[in-house]
Amino acid sequence: MVPSCLSLVSLSDSYLCRCLATVGLSSQTIDRPDDTSMHFWGFGPYGIWQWRPQIVFFSSEFDLYVPDLLFFGESYAKSSDRSEVFQAVCVTKLLEKLRIQKYYVIGTSYGGLVAYHMAARPKRVEKVVIASSWVNFRWTDNDELLKRAKFEKIEELMLLATAG
Repeated sequence: MVPSCLSLVSLSDSYLCRCLATVGLSSQTIDRPDDTSMHFWGFGPYGIWQWRPQIVFFSSEFDLYVPDLLFFGESYAKSSDRSEVFQAVCVTKLLEKLRIQKYYVIGTSYGGLVAYHMAARPKRVEKVVIASSWVNFRWTDNDELLKRAKFEKIEELMLLATAG
């Protein structure tokens, strides 16, 4: 068996951490009194895996904070709330604890929903970018998609029938 320090995931993770440290970011965790812990890199999967190219590009112009959303990466909460609103409140509180008054927020996919709810606080969020997210999704959108694709259930369209 290969030692875990030699796995592709751990080697990739070490490389990404060094890349972020090179541009001046540091790994930090802030614990909140409600048994929630938010991990971030001074910038929907593990934050550094998803955002490394953008971090390197923007780090010379902006102070970056890259949170791992709760239940991704190293962030967690004992709360049973798993909503994007709860995530937005947690990230906002993280930024408040860091004494950051105004900021831009960027999110993709599920992180786009979190960014959307953060942007509901216009006195704090100056600009927002949401990409590849379903912010304006309506359940009836599935019905139209199924008609065009000639499927009866969304699972038939979205889930693979075989691994090959």
